[in-house]
Amino acid sequence: MHGYYLLPKKPNNPLKLSTVIIKAGPKEYYEAKGVVINYEPGIGWVLILPIIRDEIELLYLDQ
Repeated sequence: MHGYYLLPKKPNNPLKLSTVIIKAGPKEYYEAKGVVINYEPGIGWVLILPIIRDEIELLYLDQ
């Protein structure tokens, strides 16, 4: 299972696998490497993340 994070705009290089750091709770931080960026029709550009939460905050995107 995967979670999705909607990006505000098209990334510079959507084909490049990315490294991200996300905040998933008050003291919960994750680093994910090899994250795929995909275009979902009708939604936009999204990160496909290995965790699922109702709300996360993107702190860093290596793009």
